[in-house]
Amino acid sequence: MPPRDGSKSASASRLRQVLWLIAAVIVVYPLLVNYAQFNAEYVLPNGTVLVHTLDWDKLTRIDLRRWTYGDPLIRDVEFLCFNDEAMHVITYSNGSYIWLGKDTPMVRGRDPDYYDIWRASGLTSPEKSCIGYFATNIGAELLLRDPSYDWRKTKPGVPWCPPRHLCEARSPTSTGQPAM
Repeated sequence: MPPRDGSKSASASRLRQVLWLIAAVIVVYPLLVNYAQFNAEYVLPNGTVLVHTLDWDKLTRIDLRRWTYGDPLIRDVEFLCFNDEAMHVITYSNGSYIWLGKDTPMVRGRDPDYYDIWRASGLTSPEKSCIGYFATNIGAELLLRDPSYDWRKTKPGVPWCPPRHLCEARSPTSTGQPAM
């Protein structure tokens, strides 16, 4: 027969409360971590914004928008190369885009004038490398997650590396500038 003082039922009640607390932490903490990703945004020099969005098939994706809450210009951004106005964007599912900024139309990789517009953008060199900020195609996820990647700390066409990392010296011709 159980004791009448209620000590066993009190300890069972505490155990139940602790288990509910643990279950809540296991469920709520990952949701909070995922929610924090959606607050990340990265503003590019031409005023467009990279933002995390929810996609039920992929969980999250990164979109390029004119402003934080605007309609997406490009979905599923993977890599980009950009300077003050133009940008070359590589996506997971839709291929490559070139945009010269402002009111010019975006040009997709399969358009006949794609390579002409890419050369006009100033983002490509004879070696086919990016000569915008960071001097390389850089991952959109890296831009959103690492605050040390800020285009304001570098100049277009000049190699930039994160703090506390050694940069390799590059020849003048590899940055798209003529050799002297």
